[in-house]
Amino acid sequence: MYIEIKKFLLFCYVRRFGGVVLTEKSIEDLEKLKKRSLKRYRKNLSCIKRLENKIAQLDERMLKIKSTNLSGMPRGGVPITIDDLMSDKLDLENRIKRLKLKSRGLKNEICEEIDSLEDPLQCEVLEAYFIDCKSIGDIAEDLGYTERHIYSVYSEAISILSVTDQ
Repeated sequence: MYIEIKKFLLFCYVRRFGGVVLTEKSIEDLEKLKKRSLKRYRKNLSCIKRLENKIAQLDERMLKIKSTNLSGMPRGGVPITIDDLMSDKLDLENRIKRLKLKSRGLKNEICEEIDSLEDPLQCEVLEAYFIDCKSIGDIAEDLGYTERHIYSVYSEAISILSVTDQ
């Protein structure tokens, strides 16, 4: 069924855009580009989580800093002060703010693309995967379908988005 849908979409694309013929390779390339585009939000969220973990580590380090010990003996290296750590924390917080602003735009853009699909199950699967960051297995469990069926729905939806986007 998946191959039939691809052929039908290819036929519609050729009729719609005046005889431009797409090969299987170019369809696969379109699908890869579409997946990469849809995954931008997920990648952005993982970057935000990574930076939030760094802030938590900085907070722990700030709690562990002790006052300098004046023993009179020379010590190597430059001691890290709370001011240094606070500066690093502020930089990370600013990066997180920028990424969150970017995430809102990406989420809206991706939701618009997903909402352009006619099949509600396809919309639900793509939204759960790309926006809610769920795995195919979790989506299948939540919706009461097999993983194989959800992956098939996912693949069909990506194919439709790839061809209709061009």
